Amino acid sequence: MGDLISDVLGETRGGTQIYEAFPIEMSNRMRDRNGVHDYSLATFNDLIVIIFSNWELFSNLFGSETKKPVRKPLDKINNGVRRYLAHPHKANTKRYVISKYDFDLLEKMQKWAESAGKKWVSRPKH
Repeated sequence: MGDLISDVLGETRGGTQIYEAFPIEMSNRMRDRNGVHDYSLATFNDLIVIIFSNWELFSNLFGSETKKPVRKPLDKINNGVRRYLAHPHKANTKRYVISKYDFDLLEKMQKWAESAGKKWVSRPKH
């Protein structure tokens, strides 16, 4: 998703910095020690917020005019299985077992993101 966001915002912003399309508090938080923007500091939740803050650019890529059908599974991943994949010690402590549902949801979102990327690459260019 990070590459898709970078590609879409980089091209549609007419050469301006993609950070200008981020909510200001997020843009300010994504700076390195020297004050330079560093997109690698974006969290999964940041990526979700960026997409929905720029929904007019992403809605066609995700095949939905409304945000809810896309937001709901992304939030489920972010608030569920992603936390335990990123922090296995939390999964251990809470005795969280990754379920078939978790794997299916991750696979669905991976395919969705890949499909959005393919739509972006193959779109008619002006």
